[in-house]
Amino acid sequence: FRRARPPARARWDECMGRMVRVGVVGLHHERVWRHVEDACAMPYAEVVAGADPDYQARRRFAEVSGLPEEALYEEGRALLADREVDAVISGLPTNEHALLVELCAERNVAVMLEQPMAGSLDDVDRIVTAVQRTHVPFMVNFPRLWGRAVREAARMVMAGAVGHLIEVRYRVCEPRSGWREDAEPFDKWLYDG
Repeated sequence: FRRARPPARARWDECMGRMVRVGVVGLHHERVWRHVEDACAMPYAEVVAGADPDYQARRRFAEVSGLPEEALYEEGRALLADREVDAVISGLPTNEHALLVELCAERNVAVMLEQPMAGSLDDVDRIVTAVQRTHVPFMVNFPRLWGRAVREAARMVMAGAVGHLIEVRYRVCEPRSGWREDAEPFDKWLYDG
């Protein structure tokens, strides 16, 4: 017997041979700007809309993406209701991740969150439930964990080269991409204000 494909998989099969339409929801995580630039440069992706409550962030997004004002929204919910997108890149505050994933899953829209995945176990459960129920493609972006330095440290720990390990703390930060040092929107994201 052959299993039927989940709805999200069928949608992704439809994307083969055409541009993947990408929406960006939340523009205050520093790394989201790199994702926007990368998506704009990909030959198989088309950034079609962006959403953020901050007018200045939307304006900057329009400059980077080349999108007209009618493709910009104050809320992700409005973007998802108004635009047909195949995938969402999220730079939302952590406490807004679960709702976004649920909204995307309802529409069979793939979603990539910036880390951390969630701020509570309840929100993790909501995210996992939505993704498992719909089989929508999902990921949490944390590229530094796959870097050479982290892999080498893990290898050394596994080989017993550093003795008995009690705790590891790892902190990494990318250069800011143009926000002033006292930028309140970034601070709000950073501290889930």
